[in-house]
Amino acid sequence: MIPLDIPDLPYEQVAVDILEYKGQFYLVVIDSYSKWLDAIELKNKTSQSVIDVLQFLFSIHGIPRVVLADNNPFKSHVCTEFAKKLNFTIVSCSPHYHQSNGLAERAVGIVKSFLKKCLRDPKASLQTCLLQYRITPLAGLDASPAQLLMSRQLRSTIPVHVTKLKPSITPNVKANLIKRSQISKDQYDKSANRKEIEFSPSDYVFMQNPLTHIWEPGIIMEKCTEPRSYLVKHTGTSNIVRRNVKHLKHNKSQLKSPVPYCTPVFMLPASETNVPILNEIPNDNDIEIPHNDLDQDLNQNVQINVNEIDLNLQRWRDQIRNRLERPPEVRTRTRVVKKPNRLNL
Repeated sequence: MIPLDIPDLPYEQVAVDILEYKGQFYLVVIDSYSKWLDAIELKNKTSQSVIDVLQFLFSIHGIPRVVLADNNPFKSHVCTEFAKKLNFTIVSCSPHYHQSNGLAERAVGIVKSFLKKCLRDPKASLQTCLLQYRITPLAGLDASPAQLLMSRQLRSTIPVHVTKLKPSITPNVKANLIKRSQISKDQYDKSANRKEIEFSPSDYVFMQNPLTHIWEPGIIMEKCTEPRSYLVKHTGTSNIVRRNVKHLKHNKSQLKSPVPYCTPVFMLPASETNVPILNEIPNDNDIEIPHNDLDQDLNQNVQINVNEIDLNLQRWRDQIRNRLERPPEVRTRTRVVKKPNRLNL
């Protein structure tokens, strides 16, 4: 697991996602530092509608440096030009791998639970639920999102002393956030059973089709700037797509060249030309023969009888043919079973 970088300032890095519930669209924005949560209804899912809501939020909290989002519609030309104009960076997650934008997915789940509660309780509203969330202390920090973002607690219908509403700075926020992030990483890594895989350009891989879940062949083109993300060319359609390493695996059939099949010697047909012939016969003058009195017999030229080799090959073929044609023998049990001698007491 690769945890997100903890920013140094509030609203310096935000995560954005679009929630669809009961035919309505909501833009969910959460701050990585304070966990401040905003949910504003959208007219539609177009880039211009998203930009209008972001401009409204940025006019209140300021312009962040990094925006974590999905590819659609935040990687469109309109959103990219909007990011250049306001001087912030959009970091997108891998397609079909929304787990990499886990903070935004968690915020979407919280807002969806608020919307379900509003349907059950007519007196409840989304803005009231968001207010209660913003003044509730976070686990492990003893401070609410409002205190981390605005350095003060917000007033609500819950009675509270005036001194609790005065501004105050919460110390050691980043250290506590790093500690929480490390605990989450350790818990996740305990159940993670897959090791990290690295790919290089021109590697043959299999990539999983997100619709059919079938592994299709492809070639690695290049590594993206985002972690664990690659551009892959589909060998069948020649389309270049971006995929996470979770949807990629090595094509082992292309790693090694196939080993040529060699026919065994005893399976060759009977012929007088079965003796292997070298392309170049070495000259006797080029070979250094050791002179030793004990090995004089070995140093002599060995005469190979072609007919004898052919007869041996034919005999081996006949033996193999007989073994294959012979029916399996049915053996009966020949062991004599003796009854034990027991003491007749």
